[in-house]
Amino acid sequence: MSDAKRQRLASPPSTPIDEGNQTGYHTRQKEQGGYQGYRFAEKVEGAPDPILDVLSPAMDPQSFFENYVSKRRPCVLSGLPSDWKHAVTVEKMLERAGDGKVQVERRSDKHSPFGQNRNDDRQVDMTFREFVGKLRGEEKDLFYLSTQSTETSQNTSLFLTPCLQLLESGDLPGKLKIAGNLVLQSCNVWMGAAVGSSGLHHDFHDNFYVLLSGRKSFLLYPPSEAAHIPTYGTIDKVHPNGLISYQSRPTRADGVPDSITQAKMSDEVESENESADSSDDEDEAVLGRGFDYASDTENDDASAFLHGDHDEYETLIREEGESQGYKTVLRDEARPDHFAKPVGASCGEPNANPGIGCQIDLQAGQCLYLPASWFHSVTSYTEDFEGGNSIGPHIAFNYWFHPPDRNCFLAPYTDDHWRHEDSNR
Repeated sequence: MSDAKRQRLASPPSTPIDEGNQTGYHTRQKEQGGYQGYRFAEKVEGAPDPILDVLSPAMDPQSFFENYVSKRRPCVLSGLPSDWKHAVTVEKMLERAGDGKVQVERRSDKHSPFGQNRNDDRQVDMTFREFVGKLRGEEKDLFYLSTQSTETSQNTSLFLTPCLQLLESGDLPGKLKIAGNLVLQSCNVWMGAAVGSSGLHHDFHDNFYVLLSGRKSFLLYPPSEAAHIPTYGTIDKVHPNGLISYQSRPTRADGVPDSITQAKMSDEVESENESADSSDDEDEAVLGRGFDYASDTENDDASAFLHGDHDEYETLIREEGESQGYKTVLRDEARPDHFAKPVGASCGEPNANPGIGCQIDLQAGQCLYLPASWFHSVTSYTEDFEGGNSIGPHIAFNYWFHPPDRNCFLAPYTDDHWRHEDSNR
């Protein structure tokens, strides 16, 4: 893609999904399942490529919610979010978090993909300082820093090394004003020196992806294309807000696992029964409390999922599925459910109607807003080369928020589940 094309991001809006005046609209809507959000107009010969709106990072949060978040419409912020007050450099990260422990993805060779399920062969533990040393050494193409497993303390579950140290020093914002009333799920840093692609996949949260250095090329497809993208996991449903639920771990539209919803309903029924039987003897009351306690224990895995890394959940899928009676088959493939299987040379691009994608280049200092379950592949590039060597790694921070399931700025969720989880951290 030429530099001129990379900069051509702002344009008149593409056709939203609720405008049914395009050829094949009714067929496409039937294929997309329950998704009711924004998608690109299908390409026709001679028409310009679809592109994203470019907005001011100081945009009013309510306007942003009403025009982009509630419509499930990706866009680009022309600068860093307004909360970002300080420059974050490699040297500052070393100063703040150099001795902090991180889990680093390691691939076997520079031709293997990143973004695989973690195991002892693909993940190594080291200090952040040691990781930076790897990026500056001969093995720089083999290591990548991304999501971290949750620590035991709930107070640090949203920000882990090096994000936690940067948050505590005031160099990293704890919230993004433009995200309004969405509830934060986690903050992560993505850092590496290799030029390569993530492979086509989707995430389970609304993403504000802040690029600090390097360049990122994104290929985007809306959730309406889920039927045409062969994922490793078997899709259970596509919710109206686009969130994709898998048979191995079915969820509500806001991302709460069905097992937790069912457990909550069971607890409510049990509570009603206890109230009705309040005149019974003490032994029965103790038995009831014991049953509730056992029920909570059975859902420890699901609770761990809520506080943990949603991209690394193979073990949880097995245990969760077995506890709920689902038949879960562990695969030989290294990719999680939400990654696309390669299709010939297309590396997982949709095998039908490929003309509904959008490719953009995100430049350093910009931020991409991507709603939950939008499929995307990300190709990362280091900063400009001098004498054949890159000046520095590509660095991005992302804030994941639980996807809203209501079209209401003040109350974007059907119930208080995520608010309650957030207040208990």
